[in-house]
Amino acid sequence: MFAAGRERWINHIDPAINRSPWTHEDDVKLIEAHGRLGNKWTDLAALFPGRTDNMIKNRWNSTIQKKLRDQLAKQAAEAAQAAEGGAG
Repeated sequence: MFAAGRERWINHIDPAINRSPWTHEDDVKLIEAHGRLGNKWTDLAALFPGRTDNMIKNRWNSTIQKKLRDQLAKQAAEAAQAAEGGAG
């Protein structure tokens, strides 16, 4: 029971938690830091005062990865379209 209460405090109740919306600058900073540090959520959280390692992990897994995949797919489609256009 103690572990669950501690986890709830750390991830949800602590008044020091930054609950403001993520900005584009935060996302860029997270992408760059993740490129250097990988999935070291605690190390990444140290770069974002008020954000917990759980918040960082959730942002990466739920939003950033999807944005990056979508961007890569768009770039691949544009490159394929340009190659088709250039072949004619």
